[in-house]
Amino acid sequence: YQLHAAWTASDAQSGIAAYRYAIGTTPGGANVVNWTDIGTSTSLTRTGLTLADKQIYYISVIAVNGASAASATGSSDGITVDITAPTTPVVKARHLSIAPAISHSSTISG
Repeated sequence: YQLHAAWTASDAQSGIAAYRYAIGTTPGGANVVNWTDIGTSTSLTRTGLTLADKQIYYISVIAVNGASAASATGSSDGITVDITAPTTPVVKARHLSIAPAISHSSTISG
């Protein structure tokens, strides 16, 4: 499985030098993917994840400015995994009528 996130941040004094992200089952948690540096990219797609059905996952990001000061942690609002395949719809009719078959043939002779 994979998860994707994108974000924005700014620092008027020294700019953004890098971002770190983590993935966990709580906001700010890192129990799925530990804190990882990703340079100045403002999005990520993490592939190859083992995710549990019906579990909520959070992607959290910290910005680090040019003076090496880290921001507060920002977290997504949660992504719930649903790996249950959709069911095939079933049509149920109370009253069903089928028109009789109509047959027609034509012959043209000259």
